[in-house]
Amino acid sequence: MRRCPNRCTGLAPDSAFHPAPVFAPHVELTSAPRSPAPASAPSPPINEVLHARDKDNTVDLYVVSDIKVDTSTDPYTPSGGTVSHYPDWEPAEEDLRPRKYEYRLPDLTA
Repeated sequence: MRRCPNRCTGLAPDSAFHPAPVFAPHVELTSAPRSPAPASAPSPPINEVLHARDKDNTVDLYVVSDIKVDTSTDPYTPSGGTVSHYPDWEPAEEDLRPRKYEYRLPDLTA
């Protein structure tokens, strides 16, 4: 397993990274903040948004929500869940909201 050379955030077997002309699965894992409707607002990393917007890539978005976790077992045991599949996902600007900022600190020695 290694990181995608296109700076995606996921891990995949070496042969799964953007092969041409055959496409292998490329899986990204992310999470949505806990809310009454957790599947309504996943938080894809910026690199995945850029990756999906690249016309050379075909990206399907899968959202798994409502997973139950039994915390009385060791290790915890997940079960259930609802899968939503969005084929050929191309995130539109109007559907994205900035949720995090990076701040560059000023140079104190200048």
